[in-house]
Amino acid sequence: HDHGEVHLAAARVLRGLDPEALAPAAREFVHHLSNRRQAVRSEAALLLSRLGEPTVARVARDLATATVRGSDDVRDAISLALRGLGSRARPVVQELAQMVGDETMDSQAQRLAAEALWRLREHAGPAARELALA
Repeated sequence: HDHGEVHLAAARVLRGLDPEALAPAAREFVHHLSNRRQAVRSEAALLLSRLGEPTVARVARDLATATVRGSDDVRDAISLALRGLGSRARPVVQELAQMVGDETMDSQAQRLAAEALWRLREHAGPAARELALA
């Protein structure tokens, strides 16, 4: 049996659950954002986009790190998840903003973090505005 098909079938079942019930699997969803199959990445992004902000906060660093270390496909999947989260993406927006200003990070990672923030501008705007006012 193809593991990708199993992941997709499981994702379809998970979509029917209450977002709170998804919280314990949040790190697994982040992990599946780097799956080689686009359909699995999309399902993982969709499931992540349903999570509440407290759960997002627990995986914010993982998402931000994957944004600057992952492939273009991984970044696209993360962007999809963050757009779906909207203002609930605040913890990830904060992590990305810290990365942009972190002088210890390499310039490529800083640039990718800045690009991620730019790509989120209208979708995570409320989170970014709140961060700017903090």
